[in-house]
Amino acid sequence: MQRLSFNETNGDGNYATHAFFRYFGKLPPAVVRFMINEGARDGHQGAVVDLMCGCGTALVESMILGRPSIGVDVNPIATLVSRVKTNLIDEHTLNDCLDLILDRYESISDEDIHSYLPRFRNQDYWFNHDVQIDLSRIKGTVAQIEEEHCRDFFTVAFLSIIRRVSNGSTRIGRLFHEDKKPISVKRLFVDKSNGMIKKMQELRSLKTTTKVKVLCEDARKTSIAKNSAVFVIVHPPYFALYKYSSDVLRLELEWLGANRKEISTHEVKDGFKTTNLGVYPRYIEDLGAVLAEAQRILKPECQVCLVVNNSTFREQRLPVVQDVCTYVNNHVNGLRMVNCFERGLRFQQASYHKSAREDKITSEDYLVYFQKTLETPRVHH
Repeated sequence: MQRLSFNETNGDGNYATHAFFRYFGKLPPAVVRFMINEGARDGHQGAVVDLMCGCGTALVESMILGRPSIGVDVNPIATLVSRVKTNLIDEHTLNDCLDLILDRYESISDEDIHSYLPRFRNQDYWFNHDVQIDLSRIKGTVAQIEEEHCRDFFTVAFLSIIRRVSNGSTRIGRLFHEDKKPISVKRLFVDKSNGMIKKMQELRSLKTTTKVKVLCEDARKTSIAKNSAVFVIVHPPYFALYKYSSDVLRLELEWLGANRKEISTHEVKDGFKTTNLGVYPRYIEDLGAVLAEAQRILKPECQVCLVVNNSTFREQRLPVVQDVCTYVNNHVNGLRMVNCFERGLRFQQASYHKSAREDKITSEDYLVYFQKTLETPRVHH
C-alpha cells in the first residue's frame, strides 16, 4: 500500500472560493485534486460526481481542472455553499448588493427583525441577545435581495459567521459552549463578504466554463443518470465522529430555518455519540448502498474513490476499510477494489480523528479505489 503525504497547509488551500465556508471534516483541495487526477482517466466523457459533496471542494477543483461535475448532499447548507462557490458572479454586481444590504441594515423595522429571528431550543444559551438582534438584521436585509444568486451568495456569508458570533466552540467541529469576547456581527459580516467577493473574482479569472450541477438528494438513491459519471467521490462522516444535522452544523441550520429532523433521516448511519456498537453494521451497509449507487451511475471501467478511516470505539479498533471492501465484494456486484492509498494526516487534520479515548488518535485515513466492471450489476439485499 502506497503512503501519501501532502505538504499543503490550511492556508495553501484557501485559493479561489475554497474558504467561503468553514466546513469541518472537509478534504484539503490538494487531496481532492490528486483523487480526481488519479481516478478520472482520460478518454472518458462525463461528469465527476461527489456523492457527499459537503462544501463543494471537489466541484471547485473540477472547475479548475476543466471537468464538468455534479455534487450531491442531503444537507441544504452543503448544497447552498456548493452552488455559491461554483456560480461565477461579477464583482460589481456583488458590491452593489453589499451596499444595498448596508443601506437597509439600520432602517429595517423592529417587526421585521423579530420576524427573521428563529426560535429553537437553548437559543439564549448559544447566542447573546444583542447578537441575535444583529443576526436578524442581516438575515432580513439579505432576504430582501431580489436576485437569487446574489441572495444565496450573501446567505453563505451570513451563515459563515454564525459559529464565530455564537457561544459555540470554533476550533473543532463538535459543538461545545465556551465564553468569548464580544465581537461586532456587522463588521464580521462585511469583512467576510468583501473577502468572498475578492476570492470569487480569483475563480472568475481562471475563465473556466465547465458545467456544475448541485443536487440536494440522498447519496444512496440519486436522480443522476445511469452510466454517466467518469469518476465518483464518496467521503462519508467517519464512524462515531460527526453528525452534521444535530451537532456540527446545528446552529447554522437553525438560522437557515432548515428541518434538522428531516435531514437526519437521510444521513448515513454515523454512530454519533452512540454507546451501542450494534449500529456499526448499519454504517457499513449504508456505505455499501452509496457505493452501489456509485456503481450504477459510473461508466464501465471507471472508478469511485471512498475516503474512509478505521475508527475506534472506546478501546476497540474498527476495521472499517476491510469491512467495507468485504461488503462490496459480497453484496455489490460490478465493483472491484483496484487500489488503496494510506494518507498521512498533518496539523489540524489529525484533531478530528480522536476516538472516545483521548490517547487513541489515528494518524492516517485511506483512499480506496473501486472500478466498475463490465459485468451486469445487481445489488443483493
